[in-house]
Amino acid sequence: MPSQIKRSTPSAGRAAFRHFRITMLSVQTIVLALYLVLLSRFIWPEEAFLLYALPAIIVFVPAAIAQMILRILQKDCWARLVRPAMIGVTLLQVLLLVAVCWLAYPRSFTREQVLTDLDHALITMEHMHPDLYATADRDSVRSLMASMTGDLPDDVPEVAVHKLLGTVAAGFGDAHTMVSIDSYLGRGRILFRKAPPYRFRIIDDRIFVRDNYSWRHRIPMGSEIVAIAGRPSTEALNDAARLVSHETRQYRDAWLQFPLFWSVWNHGGDLEISFVTPDGERRTTTVASGFIANARYLLTMARGQLSSGSFEILEGNVGHLEIRSFGGGDDFVEFLREAFAEIQQQGVDKLIIDIRENFGGSTSAAVELMQYISAREFRVFDAAHVKISDELIASYSLDPAEFEPGTMYEETYELQGLRDEPLRFDGRCCVLVGGATFSTALDFAAMVRCFDVGEIIGGDTGGRTVSFGSPHHIELPEIGLQLKVSIKSFVNACGAGNARVISPDHVVNATVEDDLNGVDPALSYAKSRLVNRD
Repeated sequence: MPSQIKRSTPSAGRAAFRHFRITMLSVQTIVLALYLVLLSRFIWPEEAFLLYALPAIIVFVPAAIAQMILRILQKDCWARLVRPAMIGVTLLQVLLLVAVCWLAYPRSFTREQVLTDLDHALITMEHMHPDLYATADRDSVRSLMASMTGDLPDDVPEVAVHKLLGTVAAGFGDAHTMVSIDSYLGRGRILFRKAPPYRFRIIDDRIFVRDNYSWRHRIPMGSEIVAIAGRPSTEALNDAARLVSHETRQYRDAWLQFPLFWSVWNHGGDLEISFVTPDGERRTTTVASGFIANARYLLTMARGQLSSGSFEILEGNVGHLEIRSFGGGDDFVEFLREAFAEIQQQGVDKLIIDIRENFGGSTSAAVELMQYISAREFRVFDAAHVKISDELIASYSLDPAEFEPGTMYEETYELQGLRDEPLRFDGRCCVLVGGATFSTALDFAAMVRCFDVGEIIGGDTGGRTVSFGSPHHIELPEIGLQLKVSIKSFVNACGAGNARVISPDHVVNATVEDDLNGVDPALSYAKSRLVNRD
């Protein structure tokens, strides 16, 4: 008698699929609950739900498209697609949750690790920096370190380590000697650290709201912050400034306009803010960012890393060339070539170069820009001196017989000739500067002034014409964070005996009213000045 083969009936298949859906619904409920519970410390519930839904969007959108194609071909296999898709979604959700928890949950270090690396950092900086105590007293630095480490717990949170290292590094008064921004951004954990979700404008130590990064706890633009964490805003500003390596108040304010250092100052927690609206109403609220707000302000900070700049032609045939970063490399060279090709093609004879939000970059990039706008030979620096150290010899494979640790090596700079450049601009030019104009951007502004390229308009620069720079990265062996320490001292072009900021020929600073009205007064002034000189 032939063996009987059992075949699944359609009703049995539907029952199995129904059972599968019920099981997956239960699993999904548990996964969603885990997202909401585990991430509620760091982000808002709607953001946790968005992260939870993201794998489903990634998987089911292509699956739905595939089903539409199969239906057109008259092949319906949606049920067979759903099972692996649901299983795949669940696995992705679990993996994403694990990854986000790894990013979000703070690390900590032992007291011994922190003290060991702090001593290592100080010794290395003393070895490498040309003059670490130029503006700081060694005994005062040691006293500060002792006061900050005297009551360290056995288990030190990572944000407390950032605060400790940042305060010590900032105490030297050299804006290039600092906790590396990469240490703040490492692993992407900054996305899940609470911060005030605002961009500020700081005017004479008064803090105003310039922009909102979050749809929650919005503060009207132009409102003045009068108290932070129960402290008067000026007091809080000066305390947070202790974390920011800076040489000038302008550069301090350029960094404290962003939430990053405020987050570290407040240990990544909720923040009570009192403010007065433009209508005069005083309010107090407790604020915190989510990861979407953090991503928005990080993108604002990283504009120079994402794009070299932009070029546009304004009314009156005035070119506006914004250089967000002197990033160097082929991309920057190509960006300049395309911009100046358009300038020539469109017959632009008036040019505004905007470096107000430029924190620096590669010297070679500043030289490249000068080749397009300078009518005569130029040089970047008058002089520079390098501190020779064992660390420098090891990093750059220098010959110890030629370079003795502890000595200063002088670098000389000759006038750089102009290349044969068919796209060289020969019209009138001016340069916009501000508090964020620092490092290589400051070097460029110094060349513009020294070699008579054009007028400088805006506010005082964030750096000085005689300063330290060319930072070397130090990775702390115990805790893995990175510091930067200057290894050179520089005298900018025409900067000898002139250790101060570059003050513009025409001072034009934005006001709170300008922010409210969407006005850029420095750009408008520069444009008017170039046009009206015809």
